[in-house]
Amino acid sequence: MICSRNSAPLSPVVSKASSGALELITIRNCKNLISFLEKSKSGGWKIYGTNLDGPAIELPTTNEIATLPSIVVFGNEGTGLRTNIKQVCDEMLRIRPLYSDPKTPVDCLNIGVAVGVILSHLRKSNQ
Repeated sequence: MICSRNSAPLSPVVSKASSGALELITIRNCKNLISFLEKSKSGGWKIYGTNLDGPAIELPTTNEIATLPSIVVFGNEGTGLRTNIKQVCDEMLRIRPLYSDPKTPVDCLNIGVAVGVILSHLRKSNQ
């Protein structure tokens, strides 16, 4: 699902950057992400957001998550999720930092890498 506002338009360049994966999946867009998420939640979907600061489930975790049909909302690399989107989410997720040494802080990953890590973990937790 792509929000029609604040999203890059789908184009041959986007398809090439996705290594062709764009051609293999169905992509839908919505005009209002909050309305879409609220309707999905009332339809039985669990809404996860991603968060670098504030309370969140750190991945990997041994807790089973995503037992319901789930939507994961990823923010942009610069500012993350908007506050109003965070408020719609049932739970927040965060990838455990690679280093705990304050001299080598790595607090964020490229969005594509973060998506892969989180979706892989959610899939494994449901098998």
